[in-house]
Amino acid sequence: MKINCIACGHNFEVDEAYHDYEGLVRCWVCGTLLEVTTVEGSIRRLRLPGACQQVQSPQTEVRVVEGA
Repeated sequence: MKINCIACGHNFEVDEAYHDYEGLVRCWVCGTLLEVTTVEGSIRRLRLPGACQQVQSPQTEVRVVEGA
């Protein structure tokens, strides 16, 4: 499965250990920690920890929360 880092834009591959996963993944190019939720090999949520912006898979609604 490929993940697109929302900090630097680099695509990187993760193995099958992340098939059903919820937790942190580090981009090996820029070092940014990403919060990732995957279900059956598909990314359901990808965001920067502590950030207000949340990016979801194309099948679901994308929600941006500003302020806070």
